[in-house]
Amino acid sequence: MALVENVSFMNSLDILKKTVIVAAHPDDEILWFSSLLEKVDHVVLCYLGELANPAFEKFRLQALSQFPFHEKMSCLELMALGISRPKNFVSPKFSPFGVELIADSKLPGNGQKHYQNNYLVLRNKLSDILGKYHTVVTHNSWGEYGHEEHVQVYRVVKDLQASLGFDLWTSNYCSTRTVGLVGSIAQASQVVTLPTNPELVQSIMDIYIRHQCWTWYENWKWPAEETFFKEASPGSAGITYGSVLPVNLIVKPPLPSKSIRPESKLNRIRNFVGLGKGRKSHPDHG
Repeated sequence: MALVENVSFMNSLDILKKTVIVAAHPDDEILWFSSLLEKVDHVVLCYLGELANPAFEKFRLQALSQFPFHEKMSCLELMALGISRPKNFVSPKFSPFGVELIADSKLPGNGQKHYQNNYLVLRNKLSDILGKYHTVVTHNSWGEYGHEEHVQVYRVVKDLQASLGFDLWTSNYCSTRTVGLVGSIAQASQVVTLPTNPELVQSIMDIYIRHQCWTWYENWKWPAEETFFKEASPGSAGITYGSVLPVNLIVKPPLPSKSIRPESKLNRIRNFVGLGKGRKSHPDHG
């Protein structure tokens, strides 16, 4: 695995100095941060229920009650959008609230006002939490595979960094839809690679599946390693051109050339776990 230029791996434990993970939705904590889950001091989940799928809140609460590290987890319980998938993230327009949404007729006001209000609520709630920690680990600025609420969580955490002074680390996941954004946005001053624990996270995945709230691919296999990027402080140098960043690339299906009839996430998951009719599908995480 190639190393970023001028990066020392002798300080890999820097990422574990009084550390909190800030993840968007339940199951994000094992999808993007599994190598850190057992090692950090706290895990904060941001969204719980969904505007488009009200029943999801109950399912997720049931799953979280059985989580093996529930004593060091908390949930801010914001209402997510539950945006129908797939959405176009080929040429996103970033905004102070995260990313400009593509209109979704299933959501009041196409979701824009709710999305912007969630930014303000998240910023207020996280400002009371993150100042207690030396290190904050969260989603990257392109939202791994382009999830609008992953981008929003990153934006909130990044905006709080200047006033609260914590070190900010982000995940290395990207997808075939977002890989073009990595080089233009990533600003790493340190890189740490850690082994995952597939047995542990598979057992947690099974909890989500039993409670009908696993939102990712049913055949998902964790990579052997995850890499995290420590963002350079404002005004300091980050990566240099010609450096090589290790990323975990997710292969996503091509976006459709025309709109398709949306299927609710709840129905897709019911089909996936065998509780509904119709063929299985792979829901985009939400």
